[in-house]
Amino acid sequence: MAEVKAPFLCGGVIFFFMMEAVLPNGTAKDHIDGVKDEHPQPIVMQDLVTAVTGREYPKSEKDTSKYKDCLIEGSSNIPFNQIRVTEKYNGLVRKNYREALERMHTFVTAHLDPDMDAWLVKALLEIIENDDSIDENVSFLINADGSAMSKESISKERWFTIDSFLVGVLDFILQYRSGENYLGESTLDLYGEKKPRKQRVYTGKAGDVIKRTISADRWKPEVKSEVAPATEGQLEEKTCTPKKSNNEFKTYIRNATDYYSLKKTLLYPEEPQHFYDIYVCNDIRYHRTRLYGWHDIRPEKKISNADVDTLKNEARYIIIEGTGGIGKSMFLTHLYLSSAAKYIDTDELPVFLPLKDYRDDTASIVDFIWKTIRSFDKDVSQQSVVNALEEKKMILLMDGLDEIQSSSRDDFNTDLEAFIRSYPGNVVIMSSRPVLAFVSYTRFSLFDLMPLTKNQALDLIRKLKFWDEENKQDFMKALDERLYSSHYQFASNPLLLTIMLMSYSEFGEVPAKMHVFYSKAYETMARLHDATKGSYKRPLHTKLTPEEFAKYYAEFCARTYYDEVLEFDDRTFSGYMDQVLAKHPLQDSSITPRDFELDLTDNLCIMYREGDKLYFIHRSFQEYFTARYFSSVYDDRLGKAGIFFENMDHRSYSDRTFDMLYDMIPQKVERFIFLPFLDQKAEKYSKDGKGQEYWSFLEEEYPAIYCNYGETGEIYDNDPQSFLYGQILKTQGIGSEMNADELNWPQEISQMPDRNWVNAYRQFLEEGAFKEYPDPEKIPDELLEEFDLIPEDELPAEYNQYFGEPEAVGSTTEIEIYKLRKFPERYKELRRFMTDKDFPLAVEYEQVKKYHKDLKLQAEKERQSSDLFGD
Repeated sequence: MAEVKAPFLCGGVIFFFMMEAVLPNGTAKDHIDGVKDEHPQPIVMQDLVTAVTGREYPKSEKDTSKYKDCLIEGSSNIPFNQIRVTEKYNGLVRKNYREALERMHTFVTAHLDPDMDAWLVKALLEIIENDDSIDENVSFLINADGSAMSKESISKERWFTIDSFLVGVLDFILQYRSGENYLGESTLDLYGEKKPRKQRVYTGKAGDVIKRTISADRWKPEVKSEVAPATEGQLEEKTCTPKKSNNEFKTYIRNATDYYSLKKTLLYPEEPQHFYDIYVCNDIRYHRTRLYGWHDIRPEKKISNADVDTLKNEARYIIIEGTGGIGKSMFLTHLYLSSAAKYIDTDELPVFLPLKDYRDDTASIVDFIWKTIRSFDKDVSQQSVVNALEEKKMILLMDGLDEIQSSSRDDFNTDLEAFIRSYPGNVVIMSSRPVLAFVSYTRFSLFDLMPLTKNQALDLIRKLKFWDEENKQDFMKALDERLYSSHYQFASNPLLLTIMLMSYSEFGEVPAKMHVFYSKAYETMARLHDATKGSYKRPLHTKLTPEEFAKYYAEFCARTYYDEVLEFDDRTFSGYMDQVLAKHPLQDSSITPRDFELDLTDNLCIMYREGDKLYFIHRSFQEYFTARYFSSVYDDRLGKAGIFFENMDHRSYSDRTFDMLYDMIPQKVERFIFLPFLDQKAEKYSKDGKGQEYWSFLEEEYPAIYCNYGETGEIYDNDPQSFLYGQILKTQGIGSEMNADELNWPQEISQMPDRNWVNAYRQFLEEGAFKEYPDPEKIPDELLEEFDLIPEDELPAEYNQYFGEPEAVGSTTEIEIYKLRKFPERYKELRRFMTDKDFPLAVEYEQVKKYHKDLKLQAEKERQSSDLFGD
């Protein structure tokens, strides 16, 4: 092999990356104090040689540096180019893989940083997958059981065990690349800089080419426990597996419980309150499912005072859906605390996982869990977490699915699916605002977190400490007699109910409009700097009036809303506020972003600090101030805001920013957002030719229409694709919700694709269950008592072999508009049915056309009028 283009896999390259993944060495001060490094290059190489050969060779700093730089093939100290060594290792890997794996595990444990495992795998994958000299069918023995994977298969894999991965890669190098280490120098140039008489310094971004999420765990050697000889009468005890000690997580449970047992409140942001002194548990219920075949409704199941035990009886994978401020995070905190209190007895480990912390660079769900636990107990090992997962002992409480940044959402979905396949049987409960659909989470049962009942709302107010007891009693009386009914949207939401109490105490009333409500809430907070001192006013650090401050804060909120940022460290907060101040300088140049932060957290209390991060007291305040900002911009920028809202990738149904903006300036929104949007749509539809505008409209807004029959696990709403189009329908009262299931569709609908739903045994929806019970006749009866409703095409391959083909109890038909357009002769009846003047979407289309025409006429009259008021 004379010439090889980079990247090229060889010994020097793998060792170069290994040295980037070693555990931290001592600092310069440590060296002065006489502390020696535990992971210098010669020692790491010496132990790697031992992992390959099984015997110790002398260490050599000079030979190690040259081998790492691909300048030598090996030496008497690094025998990777010696045929007897390579052949012996090749034979060991194929005949006694366990011993090779144990040696490598010793090396990995001694020298490699667990936090770098996924990166090291990813870096080497980038080399392997892009090394053109490696044939697609070449096998690597990288699985922990000694089995092989081809290069092509590896390029699709996401989960690896670092120990066995290194065994397989080293085996390939020693078998095929011995004597070709020099060919790796150009590869090192891609990732590191070499200066004369100095070590090569890593400068590249190894692994960045690999776009899929890579997870790496560590091999867990089987530990054989010694059992004392059984005495007479103890034979049964001898064969039983003793209960494992849960002492290793006790510190975590204690520290996490202390942390979550205290909560800061809107009323007392500086004085944490005991959780159950301020908490009332919402009811939850199954997400409503309709049974169309019998024109019936599945009986609604409601659960009060739920805990993990009651939820486990319903499903092991659950999504709790609720609107902003309804109490989703508080509910999951309640699940954590109630489970943690039982941990010693149940050995089931609850972990509260804020999903807003899930990032693009999160290695895996397992790594995410481990690092969360380590934030409360740094001594917990990743292997302990893996053990608990394998024993099905984890209760994972994932808070804020909707708060994962859109750039990380696909990675999270993929990671979660792989995680559930690898560690089935653990409890996973996620909370989320209502997002577009939970189609990606078909394994999960969907529950609604219910609004507070009147009695629950009164109980919550009764619990809250308030500085004016007389006003609190007046509010409770008004809440009981009229406010709960007249202001249900606010009174049934714990956060908004607290703000209601504050505003009522200040103004003696509660506004009905959402944006007016938040305006009054801000005014209340601006007046009541110190809740214990009534209307005492403390000057703001920024020396601004509350009205002036709101203008700066509104732009700050709009900028952060645009970037989907909900939390800030000091640097990011200052960065955004500096942008605002650069655009609108203050007369007093000594005022800094820090002054704004102090006002927001200490005086106005609409943000709070937790550790080194800043948060909105609730994201609905970010939404209100964003709407307030856009309501004040010039007309052309309002049009750009409309484009932004239309193109938002990550939006929940409970986001009320645009709703509040429309309520603030309805005429301007119609003139500068709705009209240009409809102009653009009309022009686009007309390009397809006369008679095709309606079909262009359908294909763009309703590309698929879903009909559900019988019992289905998902109800697909027939909502328009465009956000602004949906807002036009809502604000103008155009059209009505189309219940496609109840329409008398022509027979041609049977030619459209459908999806059957079946009731399947819950315990056998994971492939691992079939391995546990290889004989269907020996499955315990109690495992065949619980069912889940799932799509037939998601059943494991073995399911039908064990139980036969389950009977479909429902189906979802998908009417694809592009097919109706592409094959008009094949679908004559369907096309005729959907173009009838009484067809719901045909009616809607004509109503939108009329609204567009009226808007254009009104705008033209305003342009032509010379009257000050546009009469």
